[in-house]
Amino acid sequence: MIYVGIDIASTKHDCFITNEHGEVFSDSFTIENNYDGFTQLREAIKEFSKQTNDSKISIGLESTGHYSQNILLHLVKFDYSVFYINPLFIDGYKKGKTIRKTKTDKLDCQLIASYLQQNIDDLEPYKPTDTIYDELKILTRHRAFLVSERSKIKVNLKRLITIVFPEYIDVFSSLYNETSLAILYRFPLPSQISKLEAEDINVYVKKKFPHCRIDYTKFEQIIELAKKTVGSKLSSYALEIKSLVNLINYFSDEIENIESQIDKFVSKIDSDIFNIPGVSNVSGASLLGEIGSISKFRRADQLVAYAGYDPAIYESGKYSSSSGKMAKRGSKYLRTMIWHIALVIANHDEKYHLYYLKKKAEGLHHNKILGHIGKKFLRLLYSILKNNSKYQKSYQMPLTTI
Repeated sequence: MIYVGIDIASTKHDCFITNEHGEVFSDSFTIENNYDGFTQLREAIKEFSKQTNDSKISIGLESTGHYSQNILLHLVKFDYSVFYINPLFIDGYKKGKTIRKTKTDKLDCQLIASYLQQNIDDLEPYKPTDTIYDELKILTRHRAFLVSERSKIKVNLKRLITIVFPEYIDVFSSLYNETSLAILYRFPLPSQISKLEAEDINVYVKKKFPHCRIDYTKFEQIIELAKKTVGSKLSSYALEIKSLVNLINYFSDEIENIESQIDKFVSKIDSDIFNIPGVSNVSGASLLGEIGSISKFRRADQLVAYAGYDPAIYESGKYSSSSGKMAKRGSKYLRTMIWHIALVIANHDEKYHLYYLKKKAEGLHHNKILGHIGKKFLRLLYSILKNNSKYQKSYQMPLTTI
């Protein structure tokens, strides 16, 4: 069998071609990240295949995010068996192969080919159906970006309202609900609101949201507060407030559109993870998008490590110790989503809640307990995805020493 190792970069990729007998096509060579470069690689593989009379070809590359997408899909299109390899596995393999702390792309592509050859029986090639995970990763990561940007704008808006009309902040249960934002957009300054009648605001809100039920006294309260406000009288704040409200509404609409697309993809997936308490369509899609095909992970521990929930290890000479802190390697998106889910199930799932209370009574810090719950959840998740099993409320995960 022929083994091809590719070390991915943004503008170029380093490649190494060998076979099970140790024969090599040439020293490591570099291709451009474009069609001509991909064609150069295919021609090299074809030539080596002819030289060795071997048509069985396996190609390995690290799952290093978007830089690897184009060459991966190109090679799959030409019916090559391509293996997406977790970079953490390559790092571990490298440590076992050498004690020298060297990092060169030329060596890395050889290392990937060697890892592929040694572990081929434990790996699953990328399948065209795996693209659904890529779709989910794109959508959920973009949604996370939009939510983050909207949050920043909300903070900025609250800062402005604190300056201009501080009394307004506590009128509604949320400063950012649609009624509150509509009023701020139409009447951004308290000097405008103070001249109104409650009915003026009511007519505007009803026209904007016909089915919205609002306590009329809220409008009266806003007007009275506007008359007595200690806020700034500078009129230029009006433009900034209206701009920020517009941006919040824009991002909210975009997030809604993204979630609609996520729902369409989720409807095509037969997985019981969406029946786990605390896992919504969005969080479940994020989990699947970040994990990808579960076949990449031979053991639950590898998924735990990929999420960065394994303990950080310090090594020096013959000394080795664990700090007990999370390593925080791998996908930060997956790690963040697991953290949010752990928080939900710690509050709403009896088993995890009792575990949380037990550890809290033992003196463990809140964040550390959530880290342990996240690790347990990852093991449950691995079992469900690996075995395509159903989630059972009575499912008992094996307790590990923590």
